Amino acid sequence: MELIVSCATGKGIVQDYLDRSPKALPFYGRHYAEEGVFEDKALELDLRFDQDSRRRAADALVVPVGADRSRLEAFVEDGGFMVTTGQQPGLYGGPLYSIYKGLTAVRVAEAAEAKLGKPVIPVFWVASDDHDWEEANHSYLINTENELCRFEVRGSKDQGRQSLHRIRLGEEADRVLDDFVASLPITEFTEELVSLLRAGFSSGSSIPQGFHDLLQHLLGRFGLFFTDATDLTIKAASRDLVREELATSGTMEDVLRGTADALESAGYGLQAAIMPEGVNLFVEGAHGRERLYRDPAGFRLNPSQEVRSATDVHASFDSDPASVSPN
Repeated sequence: MELIVSCATGKGIVQDYLDRSPKALPFYGRHYAEEGVFEDKALELDLRFDQDSRRRAADALVVPVGADRSRLEAFVEDGGFMVTTGQQPGLYGGPLYSIYKGLTAVRVAEAAEAKLGKPVIPVFWVASDDHDWEEANHSYLINTENELCRFEVRGSKDQGRQSLHRIRLGEEADRVLDDFVASLPITEFTEELVSLLRAGFSSGSSIPQGFHDLLQHLLGRFGLFFTDATDLTIKAASRDLVREELATSGTMEDVLRGTADALESAGYGLQAAIMPEGVNLFVEGAHGRERLYRDPAGFRLNPSQEVRSATDVHASFDSDPASVSPN
């Protein structure tokens, strides 16, 4: 299959960056099309990551059907690189741009490999630790009557703010899936697609698992590898990073605020507000996945207002790494 792409466009700072505006470039570093930018980034990464680091990274990847496992060995042995993309999981694959992201990573990896002469592996990160059920629980389909239909699994009232990977789909999911399947046009692909959807999004499964299964089936043939935010290899490697964020969150907030001020001074709006005293970590508490805030007594979970010390957070991570996750 041939992947046909066009020039990227955007709004505001994105378009200014694509146009190489001097106003936007300082926020990104060098422009992606600048001569030597791939080579310089490769040199920087070589100084930071040795063969053992690459081995650990490869161990965290899922090799879907259609992908070539030997590419991972070449990545380790030949000092290769990765191009990463990702998305929080969504019902029946979520928005179409999830697939576009995966295909884009494949194309960028191909371009980088041609420039560098070393293996470049495209990787899709599934953010299954996300807790936004309302964002993940629905999908849209144009049915056989050319009508745009929304299909939604409302879930149970007691699931709260749990991470998506913690939530099992109930019988409601089977009824919604039946309605979705009934709205599909009949083509030579329908039977295979329906089989995938029923295996991944029926009661007893989860939205992240179905999302993994579907995208791996669709995109593995292009050489796209996968990983998950709750992978134990990744969580183990992030232990020191979690501790550093706890220890330096005030400094990081100052950095974010300085960048936000610079963006606004340049005429660009902020996409996300900076939360005073906020820590870029979530911890599972009484109300599910809760944001940490600095507190005179240590750290405070929002919305439960439960107070925990840094030692408490360390202990939570050590006993269940998936209970502590980045923003």
